[in-house]
Amino acid sequence: MIRFRLTSTVFLLGFGLLSYANAQQLQISPSSLSFKNQLINTTSDSQTVTLTNSGSSSVTVSSIVPSGMYNETTDCAVLNAGESCTIDVTFSPVVIGKTDGAVTITSSAQPGPQSVGLAGTALAPVKLSPLGLNFGLVAVGTSSQPKLVKLTNQQATAVSITAIATSGDYGQSNNCPGSLGAGQSCSIHVVFQPTAGTFIPGALSVSTNSTGPAPVLLEGTGTTGPTSIVSLSTTSLDFGDETVGLFTDTQRVTLTNTSQTTSLNIQSVTVSGFGWYDLQFARPPCSGMLAPGAQCVIVVFFNPLANLMPAPYPGAVTIVDDDVTSPQVIGLSGNGQNELVFRPAVLHFAPQKVGTTSPPQIVTVDSTLQNDVGIFLDTFSTGDYSFTGFGTHACNLGETIPSSCTIAVTFTPSRKGVVNGAVTYDNYPLCGFGSCSTPSVLSMTGTGQ
Repeated sequence: MIRFRLTSTVFLLGFGLLSYANAQQLQISPSSLSFKNQLINTTSDSQTVTLTNSGSSSVTVSSIVPSGMYNETTDCAVLNAGESCTIDVTFSPVVIGKTDGAVTITSSAQPGPQSVGLAGTALAPVKLSPLGLNFGLVAVGTSSQPKLVKLTNQQATAVSITAIATSGDYGQSNNCPGSLGAGQSCSIHVVFQPTAGTFIPGALSVSTNSTGPAPVLLEGTGTTGPTSIVSLSTTSLDFGDETVGLFTDTQRVTLTNTSQTTSLNIQSVTVSGFGWYDLQFARPPCSGMLAPGAQCVIVVFFNPLANLMPAPYPGAVTIVDDDVTSPQVIGLSGNGQNELVFRPAVLHFAPQKVGTTSPPQIVTVDSTLQNDVGIFLDTFSTGDYSFTGFGTHACNLGETIPSSCTIAVTFTPSRKGVVNGAVTYDNYPLCGFGSCSTPSVLSMTGTGQ
């Protein structure tokens, strides 16, 4: 009996505690807040958290404590059953970067303190990007190629730029105005001009009438070994899409002898690429001795008479001279273009009764050849499709076609279900029979019913 009575008492006591806890319930909405990017040393608009007593007895809110760079105001104290109150939270960053925090709410409700997650990012009023530049190895007494730094005003008002400066063996030029408008950017070009054969750190700093941006860290290493005196205006040429024809645009590369005291002996300039590329005479040509500070020109063209087919065409110009970087190589690229282009390239036919013929769909056939040179259009097609010349500018099927003409395609299904078909043109001189990697294709699809 004694054991039974003790057990019963404990059960009743536990039930009483459980009922009391259930009577005090505090719901928080939302469970987290995310703030928009905020300028440092400013305060965001407030966001609201709502506390609701969803229990049957009153709840006492004893403390509301924000962490991080967040603040709150509230009217929460005692909430009777069914009542609500609000907490207004603001973000006031004093450090640049992402800042997480929380609002911790302590009350008589169980279980224990509850929290609302907070997230926000602080921005500098003025930003430099990127945050660092590495110039690698640069010969002593020369200047590197410039590297770009962007200066952006992230404020809603203009900012006055009072100074832009570099340290170490670095220099800068810029197009930044004295007053940079809200949301505007300007460019700063930085160069490395080493005076010693060692690692040289530096910085780019900008002063404004606002909180200045963090400086851009600069680094590079001066070298004292042999230095190149050859400068090319570009190290690659892209001719894009080309078709067989009589003419094509040429592209030029300028070679400069950057030395002020030494001549450059150019021994040869050759081009490779299986006859797809060639060199044209230029003035002044790149051959023989090039005086200090002088320039010469290399003119390259993509040979349109070399039986082009649809494929990429790599090549290169190789320059042999007495510079330490010899030979210098200029990469060449171009693409053979399809002789025919179908517009549209895909036809979709509505469901058609077996044995009947659909209304025609019109396709324009364009020739990409220069000078309106016609080409032969094969009349063979697959699937239950057929086509004929159409309209005033009809394609003369089985003969050469003009630079643009039209055909009419019809669908006569011989069976039920999906029927696909195609007209494939790959009649290029170098392709053989059906071996072009990217032929011109007119695709058709329809359903027999």
